[in-house]
Amino acid sequence: MSTIKKIIFEAFERENLHFFVILACVLMQMLSFGQAYRFFAYVNLLFVMIYGFNYSRKFMNSGSQIVLIYLTSIPLGFVVIHFIAVENLAVIKEIRHILLATFLAFGIWILAKKNHDYVGRNFFGLTLALIFIYVIMQAVAIWVFSKPYGTAKNPHYLALYSGISLIVAVYCFFRASTILKWMICLTAVLLGVFLLHSSSRPAWIGLICSSFLVLLFLGKQSRVNFSLFITTILIGLTLMNAGNFESRFKDLLTNLDTEERVVIWQDAWRMQGDSSVAQWLVGHGLDAFEENYKNYYSHYHIEKIDYNSPHNFILELLYISGTLGLLLAVLMLGIIYKNLIFRINRQVAHKKIYMLLIAALTSNLILVSITLPFFTSYNLNVIAIVAGIMLYLSDASNKHT
Repeated sequence: MSTIKKIIFEAFERENLHFFVILACVLMQMLSFGQAYRFFAYVNLLFVMIYGFNYSRKFMNSGSQIVLIYLTSIPLGFVVIHFIAVENLAVIKEIRHILLATFLAFGIWILAKKNHDYVGRNFFGLTLALIFIYVIMQAVAIWVFSKPYGTAKNPHYLALYSGISLIVAVYCFFRASTILKWMICLTAVLLGVFLLHSSSRPAWIGLICSSFLVLLFLGKQSRVNFSLFITTILIGLTLMNAGNFESRFKDLLTNLDTEERVVIWQDAWRMQGDSSVAQWLVGHGLDAFEENYKNYYSHYHIEKIDYNSPHNFILELLYISGTLGLLLAVLMLGIIYKNLIFRINRQVAHKKIYMLLIAALTSNLILVSITLPFFTSYNLNVIAIVAGIMLYLSDASNKHT
């Protein structure tokens, strides 16, 4: 109890407050509390602007300059492409998402640099607390208030952060004390229940793929044990058809050619085919797909069903940002994956954290790639959190943290 009081008391100290703003921002996003998330996201933006100016000389070594270029030029590139495509300088929702995600990555990086000792002491415990709060809130929302998807409005939003929380919980399990291990096991079970409850096949596929990706970086014995663990769970879920796990995948394989997403992809490709040369290059604008889809003679629009994305982020990026935007996204993700894999292979001290980051990012991208718009805040913020933590850990001055 004294430890909790100390953490609460220290949270309001000026140098620590930014850390709790970022934690609150992440938690509000996990719970889909949009207004609260945006409040803390803008507060983080203010912190970054203040500390960015005050500490710029102290932080700006040669490595940091390269990081700064990556963090600013790629998001700025999407914005510039949009303005060229629509010939209008209006700031739309997607641009705000890009802005807040970029500053979230900056916030994690700057926070760790200016206050890494405090972050290092409390990050593990407060990350677990975040997951515990998330699980409790979702359990109450689903089973007490009968909300179909917990605090989220969409089953995929529930599945997204339940999946990422499950990955983080597995990592924390191997660092926790005996009592905490039991609490984490219970939490992991509930997160698994949320995932099955969501019936989100993209989330299940994302977790399966990220699990097998992690296998590539484990030692021989750990690889065997983890393979058996994953295989046992998959066989058990299939035999019991828990949460319609087996029947949902069977339905997908049986009706693949008429599956909803496949039909939308066909419509999206026909829409792309009507693009001019300039639109093939820079797209139609970040917010163009939803409105254009309504005016397009599509299979689903005939039935008065419209979508805000084609549920395929390659087609989506090609349509809204053109070839340049698609290449920019590939470059951004390529840089992140290249750095994560390099650090996993070379930096033993933080290897497990980098494996956690690559698993979380992969799970997120697979879900988003066939479900959500690429420029939704959910996707961009996961990428920002992974990038921010990666940059913090890879900074030579913080190797001791």
